[in-house]
Amino acid sequence: PDGGFVLDSNLVSYLPSVGLGDRLKSSAPPSNSSDEWQGAGSLTPQMLHKYQGYLQTAYGSPQIGDLRIRITGQMSDEATACGVQQRIRGASSDYTFVPLPPKKFGWFGKKTKPLERLQAEKVTQDEFIDQYHAENQGLAWVIRIVSLILMTVAFNMVLSPLSVAADGLMVLNYCTCGLGSVL
Repeated sequence: PDGGFVLDSNLVSYLPSVGLGDRLKSSAPPSNSSDEWQGAGSLTPQMLHKYQGYLQTAYGSPQIGDLRIRITGQMSDEATACGVQQRIRGASSDYTFVPLPPKKFGWFGKKTKPLERLQAEKVTQDEFIDQYHAENQGLAWVIRIVSLILMTVAFNMVLSPLSVAADGLMVLNYCTCGLGSVL
């Protein structure tokens, strides 16, 4: 599209954070005094200069009364998106992404979760799917290991009273002629 994309906060969170002042070109000192900031009045783009990731009105170290602006944002030169592209209402060339709707699978009407994802790099569809599956597999293994540890602790808590019960069964020896020892 010849316009832009509007992303929701969920998709923007996938992009890396960058200082936009670092991406600006350096500018030369002003050639006349009208392009220099006087500490008051209107500010024009010619009065702002790049210095250590900031836009500022002074060359070199700022002085009292100078303006210093730091602009940060989340952006990427290339990105891979997964979602449904939709035109924004009332805009002829602006688009947004909405999640892929859930799809039914299996015999009992189970549905997938809505899918919306953005990667701050250009990848093929197969690479995108492989990376998504690898992340899900990593999370699944962490949950499995934690569950195994919790299950082991739970079995220990359930079965530990049985060792104490064995001592209590010895009382049956007096009534049953040694049956408590067998149990």
